[in-house]
Amino acid sequence: MQFLLSKSNSENYHIYETARSELPKLLDINNAAVPAVNFLDLYQLEDLYAKSRYFFSVSVKTELAGFVVALRDNSSYRSVNYRWFNTRYSRFLYIDRIIIVPQFQHCGIGHLLYNCLTQAEQNYSEMLLCEVNLRPKNTPSLRFHEKYGFQQVGAQTTEDGAKEVAMLGYRIHN
Repeated sequence: MQFLLSKSNSENYHIYETARSELPKLLDINNAAVPAVNFLDLYQLEDLYAKSRYFFSVSVKTELAGFVVALRDNSSYRSVNYRWFNTRYSRFLYIDRIIIVPQFQHCGIGHLLYNCLTQAEQNYSEMLLCEVNLRPKNTPSLRFHEKYGFQQVGAQTTEDGAKEVAMLGYRIHN
């Protein structure tokens, strides 16, 4: 599945399925975004790649600008947050992480990635689901998700109380 999206005449966004060979570069992007997302080693990222339904990257011209990882319901993924959703919802797409490189943030790339996921899942999933940190607070991500139309459907404390997350949902079919 490939998407070529143009924001303007001067900027081309290319959204595509990530190749396994790109994982080391994406690992660097992921780990630079900690604590907004959790730290991963290459083995963990490869496992996530293998379990994901969608692992899209986006480039602006020739520069890697970010990526999104999503899994469907009933996966063998062991994330505590994924399992929280899996016990409460069916027919969903779980956004494990979306990371946009800082220089490309606030350009609409995150919305484009979510639009691609929504389009791809129209015939299966009823909702997009994700969690965003409340402690430590990830205000930019909370604003992004609210602007896209996500609503809080719950909260949970993890990592022995060190982290609290807002559980968010976006209904694909209204």
